[in-house]
Amino acid sequence: MVWVIALATVASGVVRVATAEQVACFLEGSRMYEVLGLFVLLLVGIMLMSDGGHLAHLALFGYEIDPMNKATFYFVPVILVLLDLVQGRHQRKVMAEAAAKSTSRPAATQ
Repeated sequence: MVWVIALATVASGVVRVATAEQVACFLEGSRMYEVLGLFVLLLVGIMLMSDGGHLAHLALFGYEIDPMNKATFYFVPVILVLLDLVQGRHQRKVMAEAAAKSTSRPAATQ
């Protein structure tokens, strides 16, 4: 069974190296997804910290640390992606309306 884990680790490393340039180009063109990805990484870090704190029976400011609910973990990224899609559509609509207004105006005479 260890060989399956080792093979999966090596395969994932090869895929990451092979697709790194394409992902970097995509993120360079759309900064919103970069911020979204960083927020998801922050959320994963918070989840791991809360799980570890719960297992170690730690307390923060006198309160016992409870693990993050998995439903919350999945709900937040789904809502973030949906909001990003709605915001992107709205932004494209506003930009299209602005472009239509600028082309429909008569040219100023000098």
